[in-house]
Amino acid sequence: MKIIWLLALGYVAFCNIVPEDNEMAAVERPEVVEEETPTTNGMYTLEIDYLGGDGHDIELARNQSAINPTYDQMIEFIRTDKTDRNEYIPDQYVCGDFAEDVQNNAEAMGYNCAWVYIEFEDGIAHACNAFDTTDRGLVFIDCTRSIGDGPTNQDCIVNVADGEEYTQKFIKSSNYEPLSIGVVESYEVIWDGDLL
Repeated sequence: MKIIWLLALGYVAFCNIVPEDNEMAAVERPEVVEEETPTTNGMYTLEIDYLGGDGHDIELARNQSAINPTYDQMIEFIRTDKTDRNEYIPDQYVCGDFAEDVQNNAEAMGYNCAWVYIEFEDGIAHACNAFDTTDRGLVFIDCTRSIGDGPTNQDCIVNVADGEEYTQKFIKSSNYEPLSIGVVESYEVIWDGDLL
């Protein structure tokens, strides 16, 4: 018997990712800071106008030699990435932080990965990731762990489309059944500091 995962709504409700101006009523599209900060191994860091749970600016890695993975390469990366084991801590480490870490880890492994900002019809905001796979096109991934005693392995393929339910399908087997967490009103896919 599967356990219904009721915490799905909990982690979205507490997912306090907000634009830097902290206004939710009229959310503006993210602006990319043009300045790139060099890091090691041909990597750069780009800052976008969204804040993490603790108020830090979300920073995305940019790897000039990164490639678009195949679907199988993306799945293997997500299965081995440990971001979903991090603890969800309201006002400290939330969905935007999970998505930031997955994006940075993927770029460090040599795969292009986007950071995705989502607004739901009920006004809640969320963040996840996307990969433009060479054989299956754009695939959205959510690695946000729930609050509390939910499973630590919550890597999911998700449906992200305007006007459609944000549905999740676990990548690894689970005794939990994910639920829809709302209808997507709009979303922005941010690649290497550029909007798609």
